[in-house]
Amino acid sequence: MIAVFAAMEIEVKACLTWTSNIRQTELQGFPVYETEGAVICQTGIGIRARDASEATLACYEPAVALSVGVAGGLSPKLRAGELVICERVDHESHRHSGFDAIVLSHAGLVEAAVAAARGMRLSVSTGSSITVDELASGADEKSAHHAWKGHDIVEMESFWVGEAAAKRGLPFLAVRAISDDAAEPLVMTGAMKPDGNFDQQALLDYVHEHPEVASRVASSSRRSSSTSTAASADAADGFWRLDEYAARARRGDPPYPGLLPAHAACGWLLGRRARNERLHGGGIPAPDSLSRDCRR
Repeated sequence: MIAVFAAMEIEVKACLTWTSNIRQTELQGFPVYETEGAVICQTGIGIRARDASEATLACYEPAVALSVGVAGGLSPKLRAGELVICERVDHESHRHSGFDAIVLSHAGLVEAAVAAARGMRLSVSTGSSITVDELASGADEKSAHHAWKGHDIVEMESFWVGEAAAKRGLPFLAVRAISDDAAEPLVMTGAMKPDGNFDQQALLDYVHEHPEVASRVASSSRRSSSTSTAASADAADGFWRLDEYAARARRGDPPYPGLLPAHAACGWLLGRRARNERLHGGGIPAPDSLSRDCRR
């Protein structure tokens, strides 16, 4: 089984595009979606991801942990819509603390993800991410984050997911699609709630009070939506085959290119019904058998 962590509802929905056999439940207040060979947790924004990932990994005991979703661009070389496979993730709090803790993506997963992304003709590169506690909304903030260690992207959850995975000795991979480039300021509408759900009325109220930003908000919203979902459509014929990777990981075998696809859980096709018999016959439980007493 793999565990997928995404902060926002729109990201989770993109992850669910390619499966229909879904069981929705809740774990310590976090929405969880169970499907064939995988569990997807909506962590909410920021440090909430620490509690969400620790609870999910303890409950479901997966073989692989993935942190996925959108991110802000920091490198001036990257553009919105491009995919970044993160080799390492830092946390901003370590910048002046003298405590240089990082989390690393599994080298085999990075290699496989890049190979698959290129095979699907996605715009992809490897890089690093910085996890922050406050949204980096302006170009100056992004520039400061980039200056520390040359990070390519900024987001708010991957460090916490990677740290939780590292504590359990699990292979980890962080994959992010860029929603806004380094020079682009974000409009702070207040529409995205801490739990990752979108408050449409809050957005409408903000635009009503600030009509001058309406076109920017519309453009940003369209791009964020397409960034979350377009790559999953591009990946429609590229099986993740994470069940095979999980089996190899349990045996201690090294991964090999082609097992993992490129795009964060947004491209995941593990739950296709045509593969159910082989998946479940290989020891990966069906959704109905995933129920755990620790869910609530």
